[in-house]
Amino acid sequence: MLLNFYKNTNKPSKNYFNFFEVTKNKIKSGNNFFYTIEKNNFTSAATADINNANFIIQHQIITNIGYVCLVQDGVAIVSDLKNIQIGEEVLFFQRENFLNTDVYQFFAQFYLNFLFDIQGNPKNEFPIFTKFLQLKMKNIFGIYYRGIVMSLEQLATVEISKVVLLTPDRKIVQNMIVCRTGDLFTLKANPLFYAGRVIDGIGNFIDQNNYVDAKKFISIIEINFNNYYKTFPFIKKYKTQAGEVIYKDYLKKQEQSIEKKAPGIIDRFSVFQPMLTGIKVVDSMIPVGRGQRELIIGDRQTGKTTIAIDTILNQRRLTIRLVNFFKKCLLYNQLRSKFFVTKNLTKYDFFELLNRSDLAKNLPLFCIYVAIGQKRAYIAQLVHLLRKKKAIQYTTIVAATVSEAASLQYLAPYTGATIGEYYRDNGLHALIVYDDLSKQAVAYRQMSLLLRRSPGRDAYPGDVFYLHSRLLERAAKLNNLLGGGSLTALPVIETQAGDVSAYIPTNVISITDGQIFLESLLFFKNIFPPINIGLSVSRIGSSSQIKPIKKMASTLKLELAQYRDIELVTSLSDDIDASVQKILDRGKRLILILNQLKYRPYPIALQYILIFAGINGFLDNIIVEAITLFERYLISELVYTKKLNFLRVFEKFFEVSNRLELKLHILLNIIKMRFLKLLPSTLLLE
Repeated sequence: MLLNFYKNTNKPSKNYFNFFEVTKNKIKSGNNFFYTIEKNNFTSAATADINNANFIIQHQIITNIGYVCLVQDGVAIVSDLKNIQIGEEVLFFQRENFLNTDVYQFFAQFYLNFLFDIQGNPKNEFPIFTKFLQLKMKNIFGIYYRGIVMSLEQLATVEISKVVLLTPDRKIVQNMIVCRTGDLFTLKANPLFYAGRVIDGIGNFIDQNNYVDAKKFISIIEINFNNYYKTFPFIKKYKTQAGEVIYKDYLKKQEQSIEKKAPGIIDRFSVFQPMLTGIKVVDSMIPVGRGQRELIIGDRQTGKTTIAIDTILNQRRLTIRLVNFFKKCLLYNQLRSKFFVTKNLTKYDFFELLNRSDLAKNLPLFCIYVAIGQKRAYIAQLVHLLRKKKAIQYTTIVAATVSEAASLQYLAPYTGATIGEYYRDNGLHALIVYDDLSKQAVAYRQMSLLLRRSPGRDAYPGDVFYLHSRLLERAAKLNNLLGGGSLTALPVIETQAGDVSAYIPTNVISITDGQIFLESLLFFKNIFPPINIGLSVSRIGSSSQIKPIKKMASTLKLELAQYRDIELVTSLSDDIDASVQKILDRGKRLILILNQLKYRPYPIALQYILIFAGINGFLDNIIVEAITLFERYLISELVYTKKLNFLRVFEKFFEVSNRLELKLHILLNIIKMRFLKLLPSTLLLE
């Protein structure tokens, strides 16, 4: 056999890549096939290098290709895979397709291309076979299936790997060829791929087509970004020890491992920015900050998902403000270049503009909704709702439905977290909803039992706590040196008959920074959302709460606590004092003013006005049955009669001066008097 570039010479031509011919000699040894290069008419140096190449090629084929021994219940037992690691992705190929293709010619060509440097000197190090495999095999050898290595064991003298399949196990048969990829399971985390889309647990699109809304949203952002330094929000900013500011283009790193280490203590920053949900009870008494992990827990059908969806819908106005801000910057850029004949906005100028704008206090949130074990019909309804509310542009839905394999339900939260981290690491803010993690724990329990791992409490494996802790620790607020981005997590846990002391609920409660507890009894009393204020808590959210709301929250909590205590006592007695009756009447009106219909988030300024009216006695002489009517009338007077000056000032500065508060008193008195005149005499208090 001839290698034209290496015949009778110690150094090949510089263009040896294009001038070699190889023939192969397949030697069957058991289940392995080896490739050898013949050594006719070569010098001793060339022969030594070819011997080395033969050894490397044979060794890589042996250690990177295995065979399926057994398939059962979504788990494949694979033999002959050497040096593999847990969590690595492997590919399954049909044996016929694999062997009929001239795979060994590709192996030899790949290695010979790297045997020598550009000057023709032999190299001492050889490339890793797995990189070549990952890039070439998928396009060369036809249909393939994916799996993740979850266990490494040894039976007698045979090393076996247990691989969890990401496809139906009926497609995997005995003696199929399994190839390593050399990488942990990765995902293309570029949000431009996923904005407005529905994907499965491993990042494949499952919606029929891309949404026009998302295309428009992405095109608007890209147009504005490209006028500065390509795509601003997706660029990582950090400072080195020398103090230099370094920017990294987001396109340079698209693929990320779904199993990623959480940020360390030094990389984090205290939570200080509010994450507004649009829900009056939550924003006033259980505030959530950006970078916080707030658990939503309760029985089934109590409105856990509704709180998460309302939070997503509430971000729409902020995202619109971001796009308008980009348009203003684009106009500013054009004016500078036209009148001042200067360069376009620099990266530093753009950061300065953003930090000085009112957006700095309340930057928009990009949302990821992870549905675990939900029905496909529900996912379709959710997509329709988000499109109707024009919230699909900034939302990604990761759907591992109940009909999917347990492995996809296990991986879906990590896939969503990887997308959210991409926003976080590039200076933006993201919100991720895990709905719900109790179903993920059940899927992980199923996988662990199939892998023959020892069951523990409630048959869960011993590392089920680590399953959720390593996921939720990835939600964080980063410091300014890393861009100041954040990832806020809203995990959902379903309880059985209100039992928060069960295994999974106690695990997640101990991991998160607070919980919103929904109670069935309140739901049956027509209190929406049915949040138990006594059991709900936000441990770090108050530091990020808006000051005027925080000032009122203490009074609101105190009056509601008094109402709950007195209501329990007075239910056993008919003798009620006048002062006690006043507390009861005030509490009933506050509960009604905090009631809220689903999918109707309130602007924070409107929340302030309604709570302000409740705790300052503006509702005391309005009959209880008319409180809801008064709320609607108040909103119509404020919004539809264009009395929006207070709303604009509040949303811009998040502050209420004494003068503004006095004006609000006068305005509420006027609106209240008009409302009382409209009521019939039968609904007026004496």
